[in-house]
Amino acid sequence: LLALLRAFQGVLPFALKCLVCDALAVSLAKLIAAGFTPAARRGDYLLPLARYIHHQRFPLRARCTALITGAASGIGAALAREAHARGYSVWLVDRRAEGLLDSAVRISVGDLGDPAFLEELSRLIAGAPPRVLINNAGVGRRGDFTGAPLDEQLAMLRVNVAALVHLTHACLRSMKAGGALTVCEVSSSSAFQPLAGMAVYAASKSFVLSFSEALAAELSSQPGVEIITIVPSGTRTAFQQQA
Repeated sequence: LLALLRAFQGVLPFALKCLVCDALAVSLAKLIAAGFTPAARRGDYLLPLARYIHHQRFPLRARCTALITGAASGIGAALAREAHARGYSVWLVDRRAEGLLDSAVRISVGDLGDPAFLEELSRLIAGAPPRVLINNAGVGRRGDFTGAPLDEQLAMLRVNVAALVHLTHACLRSMKAGGALTVCEVSSSSAFQPLAGMAVYAASKSFVLSFSEALAAELSSQPGVEIITIVPSGTRTAFQQQA
């Protein structure tokens, strides 16, 4: 099959090459080693639909699950739509069901600040480990630290920090031998400096950034594991009003 593709690669559209890569479930490096280059050519009419880049792998995504927290709105909902469009089976987690994709293969509704809900998610993860974990759920509150109820501040830490660590640990421990896992930890540009008026929130996002970088170093030699930190700046979501 590769020999046939090599013979006709000069006339194949880029998107078709990508579909072939998906079908073969091989990495781009292996494909290039075999002499087949799935690179875009000028004039490929399907090029705007293809989002593959030079270092991206080409897994058989229909068999892969992406678990996304905080997926009912904002960045989480956008990531859920993107994952579904790329062929992943999406497992969505949020405090509310409204706004979650109807096409999700699994929906878990509950509060990530609730230890019992986290334990239930851990049991489900152990039974069906996802290929991708996106820890996107987060809460924030504007106002002076002393002027806000302590239980609100602690609840913020339970969602932004404890739940993220809990789910990351569960997914890494549930990884099958020889399997692959990508963990995306969603931090914030507030992770880079103290933020008066949102002291606990900014500190929690600093934790996420530090934790992600340390974890990436620890797991750098483990095949199939990738740790990604997403650091968005100001984004138009419901977060601003809720805070």
